Amino acid sequence: MLDDLHRLTSKQRKFLLDEIITSRFPVGIWLAERLEALEIEELLSSGALIGRDYGKVISLEDYWRGAGGKRFENLVTNISDRRAKDAKDVEIYSFAGCLQESLDGLEWEEEFRQGAIVVSERTQIKAGKRQIYSEWLAELEKTEGTPREVAIAWRTLEILIEREERKKQKTLDFPKDAKELERLDDSAVRASAELFLCKEFKIPYYFGIHRLTSLASSNIQQFLWLAGNLFEEAASSALLKKSSYLTPTRQEQILKHTIRENWNAIRERILRWIRFSWTRDWEIISDPGGPKSVKGCG
Repeated sequence: MLDDLHRLTSKQRKFLLDEIITSRFPVGIWLAERLEALEIEELLSSGALIGRDYGKVISLEDYWRGAGGKRFENLVTNISDRRAKDAKDVEIYSFAGCLQESLDGLEWEEEFRQGAIVVSERTQIKAGKRQIYSEWLAELEKTEGTPREVAIAWRTLEILIEREERKKQKTLDFPKDAKELERLDDSAVRASAELFLCKEFKIPYYFGIHRLTSLASSNIQQFLWLAGNLFEEAASSALLKKSSYLTPTRQEQILKHTIRENWNAIRERILRWIRFSWTRDWEIISDPGGPKSVKGCG
């Protein structure tokens, strides 16, 4: 990677590129160069106005996290779709289309139904005979929707009751009305309820393009190495004339395997760095004329 390549003249740049191409090893290379139209001093000269002559500094991670993460999701979805279309020997035109997004099908209906029964019974036991939660419980009894939605609603109520019970400052035992439940029942609590529910009843949680982009933490490189194994699985299935549609269970298995691989790689890099540091320190503090010893290293 060559920095300040823009400072070369056109002839110097041509000579440099010719030299790199003719003298390089017989492997693929990637050449990056930075181009500038104006120096910063020229761009921000006296009298330059923000909004007219230059814009404010943009923090990419803050920008991608805006709009509930949809900006980053739209960006990486576009990138992944373009890469999928360029893949050889396989016709996949949408990467997101390979990822099942919902658990509302018949496959997981029974698990969510059983989960709702277990959690509702547990929640009612926690509430006990206290009248303070009677309206909340009555409101949940009227909940309609898919088994998944009902189970998440009961797990959300359990979290809210547990939160109320752990408060140091107790309130009078007046019944809490349904409007207060609606106010406390926000998206963050429901997201936590779904995660806890999936962990307890062994239901997949890490699947779909939305969860995948959340795992990437607004980092394109991280998204690519997380999505890479998913696309490889979908492409392999397509080549074998099978469905390239990955189930939530298979998506979560691949993602967990990918993350374990990367954690192990990080550990290996750290160990190599430690071994290198010890070797270097040994050479620096060793006595060239006598026996080698490391002082102060325990």
